[in-house]
Amino acid sequence: MELHASAPDDAAIVRRFADEVRAELARKRLSAADLAAAIGVSQHTIGSRLNGKRPFNAFEMVLVARFLGIEVAELWRRATAPRAL
Repeated sequence: MELHASAPDDAAIVRRFADEVRAELARKRLSAADLAAAIGVSQHTIGSRLNGKRPFNAFEMVLVARFLGIEVAELWRRATAPRAL
């Protein structure tokens, strides 16, 4: 199952989820290549996910969260939390 960014809010959530994954990778000093290898996708695929062009599917979200040692719900909470102006 993939989240298709069909509405502006959906596209924003896709980008914000990717932002949270990138931030967590940086905090843990891990690379996109490390993540790609860990979840079994190409570097091209992970790049398109991390730049928000393509959404992570549900299975990928679980694998990403496991790799990062964080709950999917926490990544999702961060991505959907209201942002301060």
